[in-house]
Amino acid sequence: MNKKIKKMMEKIMAAAFYPLLFTLGALLLLPVSLFSAGDLFVDGTLGVQTTNPLSQFHVVSESTSNFRGMVSSQHSTDKVTAVMAFYKSRGTEDAPTTVVDDDTLGWFNVKGYDGTSYVAPASFGFRVDGPVSTDNVPTAFIVLTGFKQGVTGRLERFRINSVGDVTINNLEGTYTGGSAYVCVDDGGKIFASEVACP
Repeated sequence: MNKKIKKMMEKIMAAAFYPLLFTLGALLLLPVSLFSAGDLFVDGTLGVQTTNPLSQFHVVSESTSNFRGMVSSQHSTDKVTAVMAFYKSRGTEDAPTTVVDDDTLGWFNVKGYDGTSYVAPASFGFRVDGPVSTDNVPTAFIVLTGFKQGVTGRLERFRINSVGDVTINNLEGTYTGGSAYVCVDDGGKIFASEVACP
């Protein structure tokens, strides 16, 4: 279909069909609202390709195409890019209050099915790591990996704190604690040593 015709059809659908659909939804007391600006409000959960969403918004795909899941696309004549933003406050949406030290601002989890349940062996995210004040929210970047969720199965491996200090935990090597040299072998592996790197 010609792109101009396709866009015209989309405008017709938006102007005629969608308002009718959401008017019927309102009459049937469905938890969906469409505002004049085109904003969609769902009072509950929203599933795409699923009738059993596990969260407020859940996208399911059995496709193996590269064009699956979720996409954020930016098209403009400047250098700005597509964005995914995580917001965190205490309080409520209408009356937010200040976050505090150790609050998590955003987190990504990955889960794999083990035959019985979904296990979360790895994650990364962003956490407040100091006192918060106006225009100042010190934040660390944290990476955890392992084989299962929990303090024994998924451990913090890497952290960059708010002042730029880098911590790498559980380095292989021959040292008993305290300070050590951080070395890189010919294969690119990072390890710790009590003596100067070989």
